[in-house]
Amino acid sequence: MGPYATQTLGDLGADVIKIEPPQGDLTRHNAPGRHAGMSSLFLQLNRSKRSVVLDLKDAAGRDALLQMVRSADAMVCNVRPKAMERLGLGYEVLAGINPKLVYCALVAFGQDGPYAERAAVCAGLDRRPGCRPGGPYALLAALLHRERSGQGQMVEVPMFESMVQFTMTPHLYGQSFRPPIGGTGYPRIFARRPFKTLDGHLGATAYAPAH
Repeated sequence: MGPYATQTLGDLGADVIKIEPPQGDLTRHNAPGRHAGMSSLFLQLNRSKRSVVLDLKDAAGRDALLQMVRSADAMVCNVRPKAMERLGLGYEVLAGINPKLVYCALVAFGQDGPYAERAAVCAGLDRRPGCRPGGPYALLAALLHRERSGQGQMVEVPMFESMVQFTMTPHLYGQSFRPPIGGTGYPRIFARRPFKTLDGHLGATAYAPAH
């Protein structure tokens, strides 16, 4: 979730600095690559970024990050909030150094709900990539607020609640109303399917009545 959000920000022109632990990012080795530690997945996710190696469990590494925070517009974090607090890198600490900072916490579940302490992985099914909504847009909205008000803030983007909202729009359908006025599921979505041909499958759908 964090790599995709910051990839989008970098592509839009932001100066993104990736903090990587001394042992290396896991995605360095999770896909084919021509050179050791430089997988296709790692290269794609980290385009448009600069990087620095910091051990945030070490005082020197933590101090280096705090120094960077002093002049940063935003910090994007996909580590659980409690873990960041244990490192002394929670929002209150960083806001004390830079009150204009936008702290974007990418979490599994909303931190005011029953699953707040749980971890999760954002992924898809059948080898399809998972949808990662919300992160860059929430951060950009917070930066716009900061430009208008001069105030930084903490922004929370939970994977679960974001995907619930995203999928409820088409799938509630007639069940959006009380009492319901129809069933669930947007018919155009469920009409999309692969058709078998002589040399494989072809994905097709009739999207509009004229089709």
